[in-house]
Amino acid sequence: MSLLDEAIGLVSPGWKAARLKSRAMIRAYEAVTPTRTHRAKRENRNANQLTQSGGRSLREQARWLDCNHDLVIGLLDKLEERIVGARGIIVDPQTHFKNGFGCR
Repeated sequence: MSLLDEAIGLVSPGWKAARLKSRAMIRAYEAVTPTRTHRAKRENRNANQLTQSGGRSLREQARWLDCNHDLVIGLLDKLEERIVGARGIIVDPQTHFKNGFGCR
């Protein structure tokens, strides 16, 4: 703290606290800006490579939770019902003429 902050603290402690809070927020913002010594870490792999490395673990965790955790069982059942449908995947046969066009 500077001498000015100490003087403000004697007159108005709330104002001093607000100044210190604002200064801390500015420092926190500056901590994430890239500089010469602080570079942002970037991911070099593409989405397919990331999925391959983590996909097996995520799949195993999801299967274990589906077998052993009541809330996850209900959640996945509801998700399956909304995506696939309550009656499951329905095969709807469509008839075609010999020339390849369908009848309607």
